[in-house]
Amino acid sequence: MLNEISLGYSRRDALRRLALRTGLQEVRSFVGLIIQSDELGTSLVELLRNYAADMRFSEIEQSEKLAAQASTKMLFPLFMFIFPTVFIMMLAPMMKSLLTGGLGF
Repeated sequence: MLNEISLGYSRRDALRRLALRTGLQEVRSFVGLIIQSDELGTSLVELLRNYAADMRFSEIEQSEKLAAQASTKMLFPLFMFIFPTVFIMMLAPMMKSLLTGGLGF
């Protein structure tokens, strides 16, 4: 972006080209924020504070969403591997005593 500005592109065009090159939504919204601040003449500091708070909130929201999906994804291995092992460990002594001679009273 800095090279494009030194080549003669306006800052707005260089920022937009940066957003197109990266293809990330976060970069596009950041570039839009900077361009809007430049056009309207508003304080960039306050806009960046609000943008950082929004980014933190979206990151927390994404983490909570992934954490909620983790419990569902753990059900299959739990039922396939852990529960059968626990049942075998609990039933093995009982089956051994039944096969060797009774109830063991």
